[in-house]
Amino acid sequence: MASIVNAFRSSENRLRAFVRRLVVNDSDVDDICQETVLRALEAEKQRTIDSPEAFLFGVARNVVRKQLAKQSRSVIDLVDGLAPDEYAADIDNDTLLDIVHVNGWTEIQGKDYKNIPIRLFHNASPNSTRFNERAGEVGIVNDGQGRGIACFDAERDGDIDIVVSNSGPDNVVFYRNESINENHWLGIQLRGPTNNRFGVGARITVSTDDVTQIRELGGKNHYVSHSPFEEHVGLGSSNSANVQVHWPDGELTEILSVDADQNLVIDHPRAAE
Repeated sequence: MASIVNAFRSSENRLRAFVRRLVVNDSDVDDICQETVLRALEAEKQRTIDSPEAFLFGVARNVVRKQLAKQSRSVIDLVDGLAPDEYAADIDNDTLLDIVHVNGWTEIQGKDYKNIPIRLFHNASPNSTRFNERAGEVGIVNDGQGRGIACFDAERDGDIDIVVSNSGPDNVVFYRNESINENHWLGIQLRGPTNNRFGVGARITVSTDDVTQIRELGGKNHYVSHSPFEEHVGLGSSNSANVQVHWPDGELTEILSVDADQNLVIDHPRAAE
């Protein structure tokens, strides 16, 4: 059996979660994953794929890029050359997902990628797909060969911090988020049943009077990095939210009028002790 097929079967859920973080419409995920597999299989006919799972994620990234080209030239300028890792997270709790990108290439296909700094693309508007690059402005400055990235609330103070793994002397770099604003947030952890204690694969819907946001708990696996099994949701000016958890086994948990600015633990109806 083709190794690409095996890789897709073992990583399908993570691949879907990866694509879902990059696209605007969830309805596009199936089409993108299907095109990804077809392209990867075609490539496998021409040559041996040494790392089929990594190759799948790279193809998926390119397929997303092609789709975004049809929607907004500004997004193409944003994602052109993304490698090897990026992360979508609401850095300022304004309900809009921002993108943090590290570059880990040196030279490839005749292009020199050395000394390209870490980037923070701040989501500028809920009504467009336009982002502003603001890394230097907010103090995120590093031009190391970034191999991995994790974004999570390391200090449990209500905002997303950033950890970068570089290939080089400054191999671990921690950026503490010290931004000040009046936006609210929710941190969410799940306690699943015995066979899925972290609730991986659950879809979390957080709704306020202003916006509905969806997260899928997929483990946030990246190249040589892995974020915690949790979700962080910016609520903007809202001081409460309704939370639904659609568990992978079909169970539904709903909590209404949850106070903002807390780390919430939600149990599956048959949560493991």
